[in-house]
Amino acid sequence: YLEEYAEIFKLDMDKILNRPFYVIRRAGQRPYGNLYVPSSKIKRDFKPVHRNRIPPCAHACPVGIPNPVIIRYLKEGKIEEAFELLDDYTPFRFSCCGMVCPGLCRAACTRSNLSGPVRIDEISKQYHPTGRVSLLEGTKMERVCIIGAGPSGLSAAWHLARYGYKVDVYEKDEDIGGKLTYNIPDDRLSARDVSKDLERIRSLGISFITGTGIDKNLFSELKGMITGKRSLITGKRFRYSALIIAAGAQKPRTLGFTGEDRAVSSFQFLRSSKMGEKEWDLTGKSVVILGAGNVAMDAACECYRFSAGSVTAVDVQKPAAFGRELEKAVALGTKIVFPRFIEKYEKGKVYFKNGGKLNADLLIEAVGEIPELDFVGEKLIYDKENFTTNVPGVYVIGDVVAPGLVTHSIGMGRRVAKYLHSIFQGVPIVEEPAGQQAEVVDKKKVNIMYFQENDIFDNDLDDCFSCGTCIQCDICVENCPRGVIKRIGDSFHIDLEMCTGCGVCDAVCPRGAITMEPT
Repeated sequence: YLEEYAEIFKLDMDKILNRPFYVIRRAGQRPYGNLYVPSSKIKRDFKPVHRNRIPPCAHACPVGIPNPVIIRYLKEGKIEEAFELLDDYTPFRFSCCGMVCPGLCRAACTRSNLSGPVRIDEISKQYHPTGRVSLLEGTKMERVCIIGAGPSGLSAAWHLARYGYKVDVYEKDEDIGGKLTYNIPDDRLSARDVSKDLERIRSLGISFITGTGIDKNLFSELKGMITGKRSLITGKRFRYSALIIAAGAQKPRTLGFTGEDRAVSSFQFLRSSKMGEKEWDLTGKSVVILGAGNVAMDAACECYRFSAGSVTAVDVQKPAAFGRELEKAVALGTKIVFPRFIEKYEKGKVYFKNGGKLNADLLIEAVGEIPELDFVGEKLIYDKENFTTNVPGVYVIGDVVAPGLVTHSIGMGRRVAKYLHSIFQGVPIVEEPAGQQAEVVDKKKVNIMYFQENDIFDNDLDDCFSCGTCIQCDICVENCPRGVIKRIGDSFHIDLEMCTGCGVCDAVCPRGAITMEPT
């Protein structure tokens, strides 16, 4: 056979017989059993290595949720294992992953190149942790104070409580949840939906002090408790090991144009409409929204719910809105215009510096919010990696660090909890496989044709390729020309003395979990 293949492909027999070893195959065939292979030990330049990589979806997720692993557990019927793993990452599997997250994981999904991404949102709504929450470790002596019960503060509280720490959370509103409870429209996240996750957070025994705004005096008292001083305001004497500021961004940004005092901020508009604080009568009226991000799209949809005649979102740059929020707003009739620079708002009209005007019975500003940190009393300088500040024992997370998606805040809460746990216990931070510093699988190494040809897509769980993750399918074992790959349990063992380094196993692995590395 070797001479036949050499003649067909015009190969030099001397080079073949005297190393390096070449893998030769007919078009459309893999006659590995008939190939010449050396019978003695070989000197090779590369060796195959089975090593799981981060799937693109987990890398794109700010929390790092390893959805392929979770999906595999669910497919195998290991529901408890899947839910325990989810709890290690987020307390908001239903309300965030299932309902409000724009789906960075779906945007990165390799399956998009075939027939659409894995529907992680639908899987999250169908399979999400319920009931009892297991603790990771026993009760600890340390106690942590958190200011703010929004997504970032609750995420930090959740993980710290599961580590066994006592946690006090101060919140100025009467209920916890932040924007999940007060600002995201009901058609995207109802009170009933968010309560599914909030009740599990409450079950951990976290102390919530709600309806309590933080001023300079109270902050000074809380900060003093880091050094063990008795609080004259709260009457508490115990010591806080850390104080985390997770105050959300609620103060509207301003642009400084004439007539801005008659505009309504998107924060106020969305909160008042969701909480029923004001009935907006927009029947047949024209609405202009400054800004065209996803929050602006939420506001536009709410305007149409109040029977607005027209809604126009204007921006100074290409609109930042994307995903379902953008699709829904446009479907309802929202017009998006850019670039436009507002000059003034008077007599029911918006005038632009670069010419033109728009009728506006209501003007909504959706150009972002900033955190209110006047209670700190000094400028905070912070490290974005570990969230430490120039004030000893004080940490900042969430919108204080960088305004973003709910999932960004959840990720920061988890990271600061892991960091504090490592500091309190004097142990290093263990990076899980989904850690952002690990290697991400190359999408080009995922064999999409393999999945298409095998037609294994029966439901949402089957849709996942498990990119970069070895699932012990044994394709590498079956196709090794020399039979030097053996699987024992979940581990693979390769006889490196007899391995030719041909790369067949790397080529046939459908999930990119094998790479050829220098010897």
